[in-house]
Amino acid sequence: MNLGRVSERLRETFALDLRSIAAMRIGIGLVLLADLFHRACDLRAHYTDSGILTISLLRELSSPSYTSIHTLSGGAGPQVFLFAVAAIFAIGLTLGWRTRLVTVVSWFLLVSLHKRNPYLLYGADTLLRMTLFWAMFLPWGARWSLDAKRNGPPGADRAASVATFALVAQFAMVYVFTILHKIIGVEWRNGTAVYYALNINMYTTPLGRYLLSRPELHPAMTYFTLAVEAAIPALLFSPFRRATCRLAAVTINYLFHFGLGLCLMLGLFPVICVVAALPFLPGVFWDRKRPPAGDPLGATFISHALCAAAVLYVCAWNLSNFNHGKRAMPEKMKLLGAHLKINQHWGMFAPGPTKIDGWIVVEAELEDGRKIDLLRSGEPVSYEKPVRPVILRLSHRWQEYTIKALGKKRARLSRAFCEYWIREWRRRGGAEKIRTVRLDYVTEKTLSRGTDPIGHVIVVEFSPEEP
Repeated sequence: MNLGRVSERLRETFALDLRSIAAMRIGIGLVLLADLFHRACDLRAHYTDSGILTISLLRELSSPSYTSIHTLSGGAGPQVFLFAVAAIFAIGLTLGWRTRLVTVVSWFLLVSLHKRNPYLLYGADTLLRMTLFWAMFLPWGARWSLDAKRNGPPGADRAASVATFALVAQFAMVYVFTILHKIIGVEWRNGTAVYYALNINMYTTPLGRYLLSRPELHPAMTYFTLAVEAAIPALLFSPFRRATCRLAAVTINYLFHFGLGLCLMLGLFPVICVVAALPFLPGVFWDRKRPPAGDPLGATFISHALCAAAVLYVCAWNLSNFNHGKRAMPEKMKLLGAHLKINQHWGMFAPGPTKIDGWIVVEAELEDGRKIDLLRSGEPVSYEKPVRPVILRLSHRWQEYTIKALGKKRARLSRAFCEYWIREWRRRGGAEKIRTVRLDYVTEKTLSRGTDPIGHVIVVEFSPEEP
């Protein structure tokens, strides 16, 4: 075996066009700005001590790995400052100014922000964070940047290193481990998964509700989803007709997430999945006539070594998740992933979509006996199923918080959630004395045909202290 030829083949297989990497840099910078804007709309509620999660409660319930610069102060002023700094560096990243530096700082600030309120996070945040992590080892400022204008373009059109392999592998792992978790579930094997997913009211769009009424389409949509999720990593790793396969993978990924976004409300997840696939666009996408110039850019030994260690760690972490604890990663090794926030889990609607749909009601009984819903600005309590969950009218992250943070096993978080809405009600003019507050989780079980009558789970009930 000629090791030189094997090495050259691997370099060619995982080489990425510098213009495609630059397109991802611009896209990630814009996504960071959009994410900061959306988060800033709920800055006081989500990131200060006058909101739903105080720093003291976070430290009480979380491990030391969740300490960050965003937990140094519970006031709104420091958080506004950190948001502004993050926005400045995101702009620098978009423009490609001091690209390596602004990438490292942007990643650090993003990790710190995620640690401040981990109950708001979902798959989009993980993919954004990991893309930034691998980008620290990439020359994504070599084209279409202020750096390139200052230093001149490099002599090559492509980059090939452990980091480019890591970027391809990370994107592939999103789909590979999602499929591995899904095929365990009965619903993905018998073709009913899409039916149950579209029954989850907090995710479904008007188009999704229409498709729910077309049961004859559900088996085909279920198996088509699995086929697409299997095809994308296979095309990315194909050693044959690489340019054609990469272009097909990016196109399928774009159309798939465009369709998902039309049917399900998934926040920034479809957008980030589209942006994270941009570096896989082959050079022929930008210039069909000119072949790649020069040998691919490499990286330093230290960069290769650090990136290789991180790739092995991430692969081990995902395999540990898939083995469901049978080959669990040692706790000391898990701490590293928690500190760097390179821990991850891919399994949307896996092993199957939940069959319990639900919504929450924060019921307050006033001194005069009236019962109001604090989530609906003091309107009379109603347990009827809403067309769209009230909490989702605020933002997608509010819904994620109710899923991850509220429940009987999280009584402290549930009570803090209610206390925040009491303060909001009083801030908006509510002056009556409140006797008791109760957080109800109203449930509706999805059957193979239709739904069960709604049920109630009292998550927490208490008498609030008067201000």
